[in-house]
Amino acid sequence: MVLDPMANMPPLPWLFRDVTRDWTITLSQDTFGLETRSYAGFDDFRARFERLSEALVEHIVPTLSTRIGLRFLDELRPLDRPKVSAQSAEGGLRPIQWDDVVCPEMLGIAGLPMFQGRIQQSLQQLALRDDNGVGLNINHGIVPAGSLIDPPSAGAKEFGQLSFYALDIDAFQEFGRGREIAVSPSGILGRLDAFHDAISKIFRWSLKEDHLDSL
Repeated sequence: MVLDPMANMPPLPWLFRDVTRDWTITLSQDTFGLETRSYAGFDDFRARFERLSEALVEHIVPTLSTRIGLRFLDELRPLDRPKVSAQSAEGGLRPIQWDDVVCPEMLGIAGLPMFQGRIQQSLQQLALRDDNGVGLNINHGIVPAGSLIDPPSAGAKEFGQLSFYALDIDAFQEFGRGREIAVSPSGILGRLDAFHDAISKIFRWSLKEDHLDSL
């Protein structure tokens, strides 16, 4: 008789979270993912993902991959910069001058002087692809209030009534039928490193130097 240790497990998908919900692992029939809301840096994320991918290959034994991706979602609330958050005579926060934070190419018409202090919302989506299945999805813009992250961060909870700038960058590579690649931790990590390099360059290009220095 052969005993199956998985026989009494609940059906997929599975979600594993830490107590603070800062880290989440997702495992389904065709997806494996790691998500975090708080981490020491990319090296921290990479090291955790490496251990998990090794466990995945050892115990789940997947064969082929059709998509590998890395996504960063940032909510910029530059409330600590005197130029954009100084208290007015009435005691309230002055409207944020987004052209002090974000480069003009990303702001577009929302950065024109005639719209300063009047923009409630301005969102844009870019979808870029090459012939090798490598792509970038960039969703960005001014959001009136709240948060795009669930549960919201401490900053979003405290200043959720104020507008913020969302910068959502998803870098990935897709492999069509007959072009799938073997699942291996080294192959996955190599692509994650390349995606992280690309996302970091886009992030830094998108923001003004003064704001980058304040992060």
